[in-house]
Amino acid sequence: MGHPGLDYKRFHKNSNTQEYFTPEQWRMDIFKFRVSEKIRCFGYREKDTFFVLRIDLEHKLSDKG
Repeated sequence: MGHPGLDYKRFHKNSNTQEYFTPEQWRMDIFKFRVSEKIRCFGYREKDTFFVLRIDLEHKLSDKG
């Protein structure tokens, strides 16, 4: 699953992410994509629109995927 332009992937809950996303946001299926070598963007998709929830400037939330 993904998009050739953004190369987004499903993001999974892990021990580092509890405080960053609400339970309602987790129910929307959170995706991430690489902005740069270090920066990641997190959000959810509704049809052809990607809604940004968080931009991780330090690459602290990665779930190795």
